[in-house]
Amino acid sequence: MDSTAIPWEEARDAIRTQLGRPLEEVFAEIDPTPLAAASVAQVHAARLHGGDEVVVKIQRPRARAQVTTDLDILVRLAAEAERRTDWARAYGAAALVDEFARALREELDYRVEVANSSMLRGAVEASGGAGLRVPRAYAEFSTAQMIVQERVYGTPFARLAPDAVDAEEARAIADRLLEAVFDQIAVRGVFHADLHAGNVILARDGGVALIDFGAVGILERSMRRLLVPMLVAMANEDDVAVTDVVLLMCGTEGADVVALQRDIGVILTRMRGTRGPDGPGMDENVFRLLLDVLRRNRMALPPSLLLVFRTLASLEGTLRRICPDYDMVDHALSIAPRMALRLASPESAVLSMQTWSALLGEQLLRIPRRVERISRALDEGTLSVRLRSFESPDERGWVDGLAGRLTTTVVGSTLLFAGILLAVDDGGPMLTGDVPAFAFLGSVAGLGGLLLLLRSLRSAFRRR
Repeated sequence: MDSTAIPWEEARDAIRTQLGRPLEEVFAEIDPTPLAAASVAQVHAARLHGGDEVVVKIQRPRARAQVTTDLDILVRLAAEAERRTDWARAYGAAALVDEFARALREELDYRVEVANSSMLRGAVEASGGAGLRVPRAYAEFSTAQMIVQERVYGTPFARLAPDAVDAEEARAIADRLLEAVFDQIAVRGVFHADLHAGNVILARDGGVALIDFGAVGILERSMRRLLVPMLVAMANEDDVAVTDVVLLMCGTEGADVVALQRDIGVILTRMRGTRGPDGPGMDENVFRLLLDVLRRNRMALPPSLLLVFRTLASLEGTLRRICPDYDMVDHALSIAPRMALRLASPESAVLSMQTWSALLGEQLLRIPRRVERISRALDEGTLSVRLRSFESPDERGWVDGLAGRLTTTVVGSTLLFAGILLAVDDGGPMLTGDVPAFAFLGSVAGLGGLLLLLRSLRSAFRRR
């Protein structure tokens, strides 16, 4: 729902301030009635002197100060939550809020949005377009608080009537949009990160246009190399492979691998049981379910991947606006192997091999110098080794207990063996008329050794 628009006089003054000149010098005409209004900005239709039809997105004068105050409160709350609670530290609350704050500050700087739209246009053009359109931004008229952008005629998915598009055509449009978004994420690494139904427009020619580029995600290549195999493994219901990829993404510290794999396997089995023409369909988004599993296991995804999963969850709701029974997960997993082939190009493989070969060669060249330093330290008696294992009290207690049991076992065995040797010896002095001294001492030593062995054995079984 649109927010209350600011008066035209206030909006006009803001536009004039950003342009640094009268509106008439840039626009042949501009509509005082906004096309849309939000809490941070509002949009007016206009036409340039060259005849191009554009929209002017002008930021509300007091929006920046209000958002800055709210972000400062969030950052303080996240830091306090991490200081006081284990769950906030486990989820990386401060890092998530920092990433959110950074993204929101970028959304307030419309120069970033102009750069984002240009970057996304390049990614779409590199993938062939597939009916997806990113409107052009006029950088010469855009500033930190205003954007002048090509106007797109069409209907936002949020305002589509249920029967506005033929069912077969609607499914084809949804398939094309999903494949284009997955290409952005998995292959190009640059994607629109706010794909709610208001930002996706069904153009009059049947194509799809994206608007509002304040939130554009960047997924680094190392993460893309993990994301695509994870999707392929999910399509193959391979819970072991999915678990391994998740551990590579999130780290293994403190992870209960068995419990994590079991939870992931349950999700994949449920997903498999609801897919297909005869299946009831899966109402829950598998990516959202995976995030829930990670939260239960006290694991946190890197912020860039978290943004990917959030984007996919938002995209599913958008696609169902045009095709109510659309199964995004089923189609997404079916195209994952194709995306893997696009990512693993021969040229990229050759370049990666050259890079890693150069790094390996550099490391090999440094080995003689390191060996020489170790040899010198040995000669000078200054070589020291620090072990990081057994630093916690529990680990040290386990080592101390093991050493104690080992010592008790060795002493007990020695006493028992010595007792047996003394007991069978017929020589030596007599303690009494009938009792040899060696036999008596052997019996005492053997009894002591036996008691020590029994104590060690009892302690070992108690530990189990």
